Amino acid sequence: MPTLVVHHRAARYIQRLGARTKAQLLAKLEQLARDPKTISGIKPLAGEWAGFFRLRHGDLRVIDLEDKANDAIVIAHVGPVATFTSNRIRHGWTQTELARRSGIRLETISRIESGKHIPRQETLLKLDRALAGK
Repeated sequence: MPTLVVHHRAARYIQRLGARTKAQLLAKLEQLARDPKTISGIKPLAGEWAGFFRLRHGDLRVIDLEDKANDAIVIAHVGPVATFTSNRIRHGWTQTELARRSGIRLETISRIESGKHIPRQETLLKLDRALAGK
């Protein structure tokens, strides 16, 4: 069975998740290490990410790499699925415009979209209201 190696930023993100989500994600990652072929929804990435794979788990995106030389699965990234980003872009808004409409700091929106920040429920509600036009 390959060794599961989690990048320090991905590990930090996982640690900040709620207990239930964290437990479910860790179980899925262990299954990934045991037998990647048993998990549905794994997609190979292309372009500069060729060789990496994407796995979605609820609202999270996991980017991994199979390191066959070292018999390891490397979890390179864990972060939110870019739903806010795609909704923002669909509206034709910049991050600055979403910040203005939602009352959320631009830096916070940038960190959410890049997966470096897990927003509080209050922040998610403000973003949802802004994107819904309320």
